[in-house]
Amino acid sequence: MRVNVGSVNTAIRVRKLLMRNGISSDILKSDGGRERGGCTYGVTFDDVYYFDVVGMLRDAGIGYTVSNE
Repeated sequence: MRVNVGSVNTAIRVRKLLMRNGISSDILKSDGGRERGGCTYGVTFDDVYYFDVVGMLRDAGIGYTVSNE
């Protein structure tokens, strides 16, 4: 599972948030943002943590989109 965010700084914030909560993740650059004229970064994690991750992001006020790639 992957959540997409608009900047590398936000992706790093997300990864640190997940690490503090015991969820391993990786950051990757996605080509999906090029259509909108910017970069998109994804943070990948195990599917079983989906609801935990989106809850943490919502509570932290971090905007994201979800990708199942």
